Amino acid sequence: MAGTANAPVEERNDIARLLKETPSLRRFLAEELGAAYPEAVEWAADESGLGDEAFPGECGYSIDELLGRDYWPQ
Repeated sequence: MAGTANAPVEERNDIARLLKETPSLRRFLAEELGAAYPEAVEWAADESGLGDEAFPGECGYSIDELLGRDYWPQ
């Protein structure tokens, strides 16, 4: 994982490249998002000092939103 302020852009580019090389991976994204989200909440809670309850129970963004080059949640 990238360690810069541009990390989300770099990660999106890496995923886009992988999906271009292997389009069949796209079908696994929703399942992987469901598995990765609780881990992301745990990380975000630790990093922010907030409890897990400060974050939604489920990811509120679609795969297309998360991978969109110009999408950035507000």
